[in-house]
Amino acid sequence: MIIAAMGPGIVGSNSTFGFTGIEQAEMINAINLLGGKAVAIPRISFTDSRERHMGISHHSRTVLGKVALTKATVTLPKVEADKMQQLLKQCEDSGISSKHDIAVIDAEAALAALAEYDIKVTTMGRSVHQDREFFLAAGAAGVYVSSLVQAY
Repeated sequence: MIIAAMGPGIVGSNSTFGFTGIEQAEMINAINLLGGKAVAIPRISFTDSRERHMGISHHSRTVLGKVALTKATVTLPKVEADKMQQLLKQCEDSGISSKHDIAVIDAEAALAALAEYDIKVTTMGRSVHQDREFFLAAGAAGVYVSSLVQAY
């Protein structure tokens, strides 16, 4: 198993494809070309005040729906019904669900592990309690990959 991720922060040019997060698509393509299994974590938030970042960020929708040329499993955290409906609609509208496999994962164990080991993490200055779905999204990928490793 190899974990490849972007560094902290996204730099953009205020254009559709002009942002550093575009590299996620390149990673997905490289993983598949090398015979691996790509698992993608979309950026999810329901607390960011910017509409383009509500639910699945426009960056993730662009990368996964338009730029990635090969298939990934896109993990979504199991969230409340209205939020889940929004995430699934965004996957449909952006082309993510027609290009990739979607796995909805109960990721509460990941948040429990952060609490148990007293790991303090933030995103854009927000804690787990302030932006729960962001951290559930990362945890969903971890839980999913763990299940793959255990099955192997």
